[in-house]
Amino acid sequence: MQSHPKPQELLRTRPEESAFVLPGGYVDESGVAHREVILHPLTGHDQAYLASLPPATPSAAVVTQLLARSIRRIGTVPSVDAALVRRMLVGDREFLILKLRQMTKGSKLHVTLHCAPDGCGKDMGISLALDSIPIEERAVEGRIFTHELDAADRIEFRLPTGEDQEELAGRTDHAAAVSELLTRCIVAVPPALTFAEAAPLVEDAIERSAPRVDLEVEARCPECGHVLTTALDLAWLALSDLAGDPGDIWHDVHVLAWNYHWPESEILALTPKARRRYIDLITQEFERTGS
Repeated sequence: MQSHPKPQELLRTRPEESAFVLPGGYVDESGVAHREVILHPLTGHDQAYLASLPPATPSAAVVTQLLARSIRRIGTVPSVDAALVRRMLVGDREFLILKLRQMTKGSKLHVTLHCAPDGCGKDMGISLALDSIPIEERAVEGRIFTHELDAADRIEFRLPTGEDQEELAGRTDHAAAVSELLTRCIVAVPPALTFAEAAPLVEDAIERSAPRVDLEVEARCPECGHVLTTALDLAWLALSDLAGDPGDIWHDVHVLAWNYHWPESEILALTPKARRRYIDLITQEFERTGS
């Protein structure tokens, strides 16, 4: 029989790992809710995976694979795979991607915004502190939620997951995508209620029940003074930054293999921070000796 980790063992992490509490939580097949997660930063193998992806790969699918590679444990669930990550709530997945970016490359994220067409249209840069992004925590206790209509009738629904995001990826009609998402999330409606009547009620109920990782920024263009207010897609920004320049990882592999004669597989097993420490030492040695 496979033994499950004890609660007191859960938060024991290796030096490079960190423990976090999900803003919502994962409910397993037996109905038990888990919120504690142990996360490992990206390694060179993960960065090489990102570099290998076609440009059109949906970000939801990339989030699934990265989290499946990086999550070491969720609560007392014995193993984490891509199928489990797809069943996680959207807000929890976005939260973990931000934490993964923070662990891997630090808490500052530089973002380029575009001044509105009624301004000058030029680019402007801002810096975000990932450790101060507002998180709306809404701990869940089950997979099915209810919206009470009266003493006798209620609507049953679930919250959107990564699987929903992957299924709806590429939809260009926003209204149609929202309608399809609600169709997927509505579990049951009373006979007297039509879907068209239930949909807006469920949409509002999801907004009140789901954990959220949202950020709206206001920035003044340094060129024309136009004030821009926009909501940021934080998960997409974090993914784009984690992907970075595909050539960077192979440059690091070349430098470390050339100087230390390590095999590629061992270099790719290192995190970016660990690789950078060794490369800094190589640079300092070269500056000291000239060779």
